[in-house]
Amino acid sequence: MNSTVEIYVSNRVDLKNRYHLKNKIYIPIRCGAVDDADNFENIAGDDTGDNISNKAKYYSELSVQYWAWKNSDAQYVGLCHYRRFLDIFCKSNVLVNEYGLRQLPYLNEHTVKLLGLDDPKTLQEEIMEYDLIINESYKTERIATQNGIGARSVRELWEKESRFIPTFLLDRVLELIKEKRPDVYNSAKLYLNGDKHRGYNCFIMRRDIFAKLNEFQFNILGDIEKEILNTEYIEEQPRCLAYIGELLYGIYMHYEILNNNYKIKEVPLILMVNTQNDFEENNNIKFEILKSDCWIILKRICNIIIPFGTKRRNLIKKIYIKIKGEKK
Repeated sequence: MNSTVEIYVSNRVDLKNRYHLKNKIYIPIRCGAVDDADNFENIAGDDTGDNISNKAKYYSELSVQYWAWKNSDAQYVGLCHYRRFLDIFCKSNVLVNEYGLRQLPYLNEHTVKLLGLDDPKTLQEEIMEYDLIINESYKTERIATQNGIGARSVRELWEKESRFIPTFLLDRVLELIKEKRPDVYNSAKLYLNGDKHRGYNCFIMRRDIFAKLNEFQFNILGDIEKEILNTEYIEEQPRCLAYIGELLYGIYMHYEILNNNYKIKEVPLILMVNTQNDFEENNNIKFEILKSDCWIILKRICNIIIPFGTKRRNLIKKIYIKIKGEKK
């Protein structure tokens, strides 16, 4: 009998001693497991069945997503990351950081309980009330980039972060969407020209919708991969394809919101700053959250006083790196 809900948690193989949320719904998967012979944590990998585990260095968590697409038969399929989880019940009363994520200081049994992620029965009941549960979008004008805070549109946001996706590929993505999925093309333009960014590839959705998302993303990504695989772009930024996949996720969710009558729940996406097992015994969660919120406020003040890209910020960064190096 098919499982009802399976949410796959993409885990980096280079990070060990991590807290793993394990129950019948949340299933940790090693991303790029084909290159991880030392599986001492005894976690399943993305290298079985139909897979692209050998391309994880290019696709990041999308290799786990691809594996789930080809190998899971659950009625609802989800994806999250080892330190990013959907706040399905909207329980997190914490500040949003400069990337549009709610921030908790660590992932452990206490934060898992806080978010209600330790109750598979209630989680399953809530998930099955909807066709899709996706992360909230976030205003581009509030997002930090290497060139400062804010952008007027999603396209400008990615242009400012051209270290992730070369700017010319934004146009190429649109060309391919127009060619392969003309029905999505208008939504793609509206999304890129709009001021609400939705990234990170974290979601839960009905299996049929999940299949449509994958068909859309990997159809476009397959062509882009062929075009850039042996070029300087992939050498300079190996994860370029992963970031394009993130862009395509935002585009496709915008398309579904505009064009279908699905029942959708948009929820906060939580960043767990520290996921090491060493923090498992920390019970003073309220104090730790307060510290985290204070740090977010301090960073916002710093971004105003010493903006990204300014000479004084770069100077302070150099001094900090030098002092940190000397302390070692």
